[in-house]
Amino acid sequence: MTQGPYEKLRVYVDRHRPFELRQRAPLLYRILRNFGAHKIKSVRGRENIPSGPVVFIANHDGGETPKLVAAVDRPIHIVSAQSTNWQRPLAAFFMRRLGMIPIQESLSHLSRLEINELNSSNGRFVSGKHYNEVWQRSVKGNAEKIRCMCSLLVLGRSIAIFPQGLIENVTARADIRRAYAGYALVAREYKKLTGRDIPIVPVAIHKTTVGFGKPFLIDEFCRNSTFELEELATNAIGTLFDSL
Repeated sequence: MTQGPYEKLRVYVDRHRPFELRQRAPLLYRILRNFGAHKIKSVRGRENIPSGPVVFIANHDGGETPKLVAAVDRPIHIVSAQSTNWQRPLAAFFMRRLGMIPIQESLSHLSRLEINELNSSNGRFVSGKHYNEVWQRSVKGNAEKIRCMCSLLVLGRSIAIFPQGLIENVTARADIRRAYAGYALVAREYKKLTGRDIPIVPVAIHKTTVGFGKPFLIDEFCRNSTFELEELATNAIGTLFDSL
């Protein structure tokens, strides 16, 4: 018997949503949200967030997760660097309970010149052995993580991605480097699965301010190159960062 569209979505969600993401602890999430609320003084552009599932793309600022959780108008699943944040068992336990998604980080979209610039200018970026390991790592192993994100979007959840990956020291516009286009892979998988476009909402986080930009759709840029999609995210976040 041929499966209907809703049955296909149900099967997709059952197959690709990990068990641990069904066990999120609401109390722990509220604690994180309350902690973040004490770290921000201003939230701008919240009216730009559409109803329904959303993919947020944001910059790092060193303490971005609680700030973003507090500023967003709904519970979200944060995509977090696996080699950086998930190696300590206790930290991994809490991140699983918060509904966070580990993903294998990569900087393979950066040129050697860009990597050398970061190596000479951003001490926090190069600290730690794993940074050297991810510079040329492929992201092909993340296909299942992309399906996991899509399964959450199908359920009406929202996710947050930091497309600049390991670039953490964003204190000025010049620190916002070229973003990785993984967010576009999620949007395209969602469109392929549901026939609908997922809104992408840029977010800029700076000190005690969080700003949300106007949403855009990847389908409008579907013929563009990967480089152009990377620049699209970089400019959307950077322009918003300048306005804070």
